[in-house]
Amino acid sequence: MQNVKIIRLDDNIFSNLYIETNSDFKQALFDKILLKKNVSQLAQIAQVSNFSLQSWINGTRPIKFIPFRKLCESEGISEKILMENILFFKTRLNAGKTRFHEKNLVIDDNLAELIGFVKGDGCIHKKYVELSNTDLKTVFYYTCSLLKTFGLEKNQIEVTIAKPQLSEKYPHKEAKYSRNIGFTRLIIRQRKTYSKKIYAKKPIIRCRLNSKIIALIFSQIKSQLYETFQTAPRNIQRSFVRGYAAAEGAVTSGKRISLCQNNIRELFFLQKLLINLGYKSAKHFSKTKEKQRISIYGYSELTKYAKEIGFGANNKRNEQLKSLLAAYTQFTRVPIQQNYERILNIIIEQKEVNAPELCLTLEKSYKETSRLLKELVDLGRLRANTQNKPYIYTASQKPQ
Repeated sequence: MQNVKIIRLDDNIFSNLYIETNSDFKQALFDKILLKKNVSQLAQIAQVSNFSLQSWINGTRPIKFIPFRKLCESEGISEKILMENILFFKTRLNAGKTRFHEKNLVIDDNLAELIGFVKGDGCIHKKYVELSNTDLKTVFYYTCSLLKTFGLEKNQIEVTIAKPQLSEKYPHKEAKYSRNIGFTRLIIRQRKTYSKKIYAKKPIIRCRLNSKIIALIFSQIKSQLYETFQTAPRNIQRSFVRGYAAAEGAVTSGKRISLCQNNIRELFFLQKLLINLGYKSAKHFSKTKEKQRISIYGYSELTKYAKEIGFGANNKRNEQLKSLLAAYTQFTRVPIQQNYERILNIIIEQKEVNAPELCLTLEKSYKETSRLLKELVDLGRLRANTQNKPYIYTASQKPQ
């Protein structure tokens, strides 16, 4: 397969799963075995009770994967053939019904974007997976993506709407929207807020899928996250960042896009992905220990980000990004490019220059000159020797 990432699932995920098999394959297998052995002998091979095995043969109880695999192994049937004849894996209550390809999970663009959103605004428990966000349509979009990916039903999702203030006079628009799109298991409660910030005053929507299978799958993905996506194709990396940006991305002041993360290791992982995708302005900023972020800035970088990645299903953030790019009118961009070319021409003539000397030549302030030099370094047009102050700048390539 091209443009996908395949990961091998752990055996413990399959240990307690039930299966739906091809009826012809199942019947042919039991008919073949029963000609040689009786039910008691088969039960010993599968390590189950006689009653359970007889119920499997009659079709009154679901079949577990591990005992069924042992029966196939006794007849010399390979695991590859067995997996081809399994229609679905499921739990006893039919939650988490899904399909695998030879014990492999195929991560395509849609699943990679979903994983990114879960990583940003999700919770992976040993018995459930939960998606949460303050944007109603965004969280339901990725919840529906989760259902479609693993073949689940909407009645398996438990929706919790946590509002800062509850009022009986006004209808809950979030609950009405949820019911209209088919999510009927609703819990409405008051949200606990410990902050005076704006986002703490908004309702938060949590969509929980109670499925041990899906929780185990996402737990394995989480444990192998760095290795999986660092070696994945670029379209998979873009999709992961897109999903993460839908959850934790923002258009901030100073004409920047910021991706927030409190875990410093995960922050550098995101930065590495962005640099690998060609975003040279992806820099790490830290104002406080609690608030860590990566910022992308510059017209060319922002335009590239909007075209290739964006904010996924978060339409509000996508509109903010469009407005930000519209603010870069032709009258603001052309002088910047002219300043870039003028600085590069001066440095090529003089071979090296520092900021105090350059600001006299350009007749600009030291602050503005330093900003232009920093932007050229971020774009890869200049090199900066930072061993001594003031920094010495040299050209890395000629202006085009």
